[in-house]
Amino acid sequence: MYTKSILMSSLLLAACSMAQDTTTGSSSQMTGPDGSMVSVQVVQVSNMNASLKFYPEEIRAEAGSMVQFQFYPRNHTVTQSTFDRPCEPINNIMPNVTGINSGPMPPVNNMMKVFTIMINDTRPLWMYCATGDHCEKGMVMVINAPQGGERTLQSYKALAARVSENGTTTSTGSANGTVPGGTTEPSTGSASSVVDSMVGATGVAAALFAGFALLL
Repeated sequence: MYTKSILMSSLLLAACSMAQDTTTGSSSQMTGPDGSMVSVQVVQVSNMNASLKFYPEEIRAEAGSMVQFQFYPRNHTVTQSTFDRPCEPINNIMPNVTGINSGPMPPVNNMMKVFTIMINDTRPLWMYCATGDHCEKGMVMVINAPQGGERTLQSYKALAARVSENGTTTSTGSANGTVPGGTTEPSTGSASSVVDSMVGATGVAAALFAGFALLL
């Protein structure tokens, strides 16, 4: 009980800190169930103006850390794809890979929906919103983009803009994901979904605590 009380206090403090700056992303260190420090980063899915954008669009997250997606007005998703086919769920392309997919997250009674993932390794995770044409309009992001080379967020976004109505890319070239030497870098970075919940404006700490409770 004592350990859980300390953990809850840490989560409450961290949530207050996160709430101060969700337009540019934020992160906090908190004590995990084994006593180690666990990093939790917040990614805002859209904003109060219903922009078709993630805030931020690119982050780095270490293995063992968590990323919490907070959904703002309109219906959005957080769905994993490959780099080369940015607006398709990764399991449609690679059936042996489950991938991350929050499913539709429409607002309900002014409550903020939250989807949290645990990062299992530092390979790239290419993510997009699968609602309507949001992906084609640039609602994409990346966790742990490759360092150097042509596989950048801007290249991924350019590929998404070329997706046709049937969900396939309509052009190739330098933005097709081929890295120097003619090889392609694996896009099957690993993460696990932890929490799929709905919280009010002051309920972020509860969602974070629920994620850690699964680890206790």
